Amino acid sequence: FESAYFTPPTYIAPLYPDGKLGAFSGGDINPVAQLGATGYANQWRSQVYSNLRITQQIYKGLSVSGMFSFDTYNYTSNRFTKTPNTYHATGRDANGNLLYEQTRQGTENLAYSLSAKGNRAIYLEAAVNYRNTFGRHTVSGMMLFNQSDEINTKATNVEEALPYRFRGLAGRFTYSFDDRYFLTASIRRDASSKLPSSKNYDWFPSVSGSWKISSEKFFRNSPLAKVFDLVKLRAGWGKVGNVTLYSLPNPTEIPLLTYPNGSLIGGNTVYGTYLETIANTDATWETTVQTSAGLDLQMFENKLEISADYYYKETRDLIDYIPTPPQIGVENPPLGNMGKVINRGWEFSASYRNSAADGKFNYSVWGTFSTNKGWVDDYGAQELVQHENPNINSTPILYSAAGYPWYSYYLYRTDGIFRSQEEIDRYVSKNAETGEVMQVQPNAKVGDLKFIDTNGDGVITDADKVLTGCYTPKQTFSFGASLDWKGFDFSFMFQGVAGNYIYNGTKQMAMNGRADMGNLISDVYDTWDFNPSGSKYPRLGLVDDNNGNYVKFSDVFLEKGDYLRLKNITLGYTLPKHVTRHIGLEKGSLRVYMSIDNVATITGYSGIDPEVGNYGIDSGVYPVSRFFNFGVNVNF
Repeated sequence: FESAYFTPPTYIAPLYPDGKLGAFSGGDINPVAQLGATGYANQWRSQVYSNLRITQQIYKGLSVSGMFSFDTYNYTSNRFTKTPNTYHATGRDANGNLLYEQTRQGTENLAYSLSAKGNRAIYLEAAVNYRNTFGRHTVSGMMLFNQSDEINTKATNVEEALPYRFRGLAGRFTYSFDDRYFLTASIRRDASSKLPSSKNYDWFPSVSGSWKISSEKFFRNSPLAKVFDLVKLRAGWGKVGNVTLYSLPNPTEIPLLTYPNGSLIGGNTVYGTYLETIANTDATWETTVQTSAGLDLQMFENKLEISADYYYKETRDLIDYIPTPPQIGVENPPLGNMGKVINRGWEFSASYRNSAADGKFNYSVWGTFSTNKGWVDDYGAQELVQHENPNINSTPILYSAAGYPWYSYYLYRTDGIFRSQEEIDRYVSKNAETGEVMQVQPNAKVGDLKFIDTNGDGVITDADKVLTGCYTPKQTFSFGASLDWKGFDFSFMFQGVAGNYIYNGTKQMAMNGRADMGNLISDVYDTWDFNPSGSKYPRLGLVDDNNGNYVKFSDVFLEKGDYLRLKNITLGYTLPKHVTRHIGLEKGSLRVYMSIDNVATITGYSGIDPEVGNYGIDSGVYPVSRFFNFGVNVNF
């Protein structure tokens, strides 16, 4: 996809009339050759999921249960590849036939390679449950032990072959009084083999309670009872842990690697060794502590349901790569725990269902809306942390710092485009100590971007970059509806986000041909070269871009990522009973349906798709596909 996007069709001939593949010498990519002339692959996937659960009632309200599951996944790919012959037409002979220069000598035979992936997971669980009611009191409790064991069945080295083991012990207690007051308390002790053995476990408690106001006598005797079927207040606090980002072996067991090039010492070649990263004996759980409160309402004979929640969440000891200077001499920075991130916001949901025409027409509508504000609360001694991945052309663009959202864009701010030499000459800075006046961008040309000297030192450097925006939405919402009538059913769903930003790296690269004579997008017509007085973008940098208009990461290519997407529409029809009886479905049913996913999107984002993922960096991400589905549901 990336090759097809950035390779101009006029740069090389994808396919000549006689079937020859076009390409210049020097390794130019021909997307047509990539798709159809480089070989093929046979792939097999197999998955098995199994689950066995046994429950035994011991005494009134007391039971024991056990569960065993065995899951396995295997993937095999037989790949047959070759390098095609490519040519470049240099002219025509006297008869008008094309003359060719061969630019790449292909391979005659297919090369073979095998790749395989696989894993096996075993899960064990044992629990004791108790539940009983004493008058108006209801109590329940649970003690649970669980353990999982996962292994890479296609490992190629010792590190990959190490199993990942998780073990947990949990207890939960619930109490309710008179269907009015509810209390739940739980505690977990989890241990993971991804952490150092001396501190591989932690405790994770939680507590929640609710008050069902609609069950109170004063409420049932009030006029409100005619409107509200349920009024419940909720509140809770809990702590959970995460070690997903850590890998095996654990952070204290670091492989010793060997340099590929040796040195001749005493007639023998000696190879040096080095550590892949730094051992981290302080690695621990990433923990999230959340406090929340909510309100549940049901009205009009349970036809209307409304829920509202407020949450405050602190994530501590975040797992991330700890920045290390290159002088340390390791291949990769170590994973470790650092900082604290806070997120807070509201979550709302509502639904309404009803029927008409004596129950022949049923319908429901629903919607959700949530807000979120997140920022780094503490980073210790580190003022600014650079995130190596994801990046653009191997250059980091994402950073974090206290007071800003996690994984923010680190960009140059701009103040328009220099429209004349006079504007360049007027852009000066005065040294507060010496009084010296100097031009901020003395080498700029008319049509270049005007970068803001944010630190006021009179020159544009990396020190002028600032944290600006992030990919996390401030608002997330969805809504939809469904209806059925005389066997027909129809439903749709919209989803969307607002308040987030996307860095359009694809546009930045495609407006200067990736500095390699690559494809140009139509936005080049809105550059200074074509519209000197009112262009949105600076002059093109196809030959030189000394000002960094299309090289420096700037807010010119930072765009709002708001969108509203019709995510799905479905239309179905269920055959009447008198019809299904004639086809052998006496007690069953038959439904035919069609649906479309990712139907349409409304957005101000100028890229291909606003759902870029990748922490908001659009660097040629394959867009979301539209799916057309047709199917039959048969119940016997």
